[in-house]
Amino acid sequence: MAQETCPACGSLMELVRMEDEEVLRCRECGHRIPVRGAEKWEPIETKLIVGSIAAGIIAMIVLFAAIYYTILIHYS
Repeated sequence: MAQETCPACGSLMELVRMEDEEVLRCRECGHRIPVRGAEKWEPIETKLIVGSIAAGIIAMIVLFAAIYYTILIHYS
């Protein structure tokens, strides 16, 4: 892990484990920054994203067809 500098005093911070979580703690002033891990990707999120993209593509096709057959067909 790359070394971070403290935003309060500018000295180096160290990675320590405190109360079942990892935090970056400044050696000089004691300033703490919690380190958050990446959240797991849930299967329902994948389904929601795929469904949203599919619904957007279908809506775009329907709107294009509606505009083409009501307005643009008169100009060709």
